[in-house]
Amino acid sequence: MKNETHDLEIQVVIQFGGTKGEQYLHSFDDEVAAKKFMRSAGRAAYRCLGPFPIALPGVGDLANAAKKVASWAKRERLESKHVQELARSLATLRKEFRLR
Repeated sequence: MKNETHDLEIQVVIQFGGTKGEQYLHSFDDEVAAKKFMRSAGRAAYRCLGPFPIALPGVGDLANAAKKVASWAKRERLESKHVQELARSLATLRKEFRLR
């Protein structure tokens, strides 16, 4: 059986500010957006390092489990306020991380 989930990751960029010791950490959901930010910051004369991938282990599995619980509750007519909140949270997660 094929596992449809995978570890999600975010991309982070470290931006150095105008004064000594000034650093900012920016996170992005994909490498393309991170590189676009770095080009923009470079044009504004801000130095950046990155992007660096940071894995979010288990998030894909958690989203898959939430999907199964919400589907089961709906099928069994056991929907409640908590299941509806779970379904809304799952929808947000799927949209933000572009999950299937």
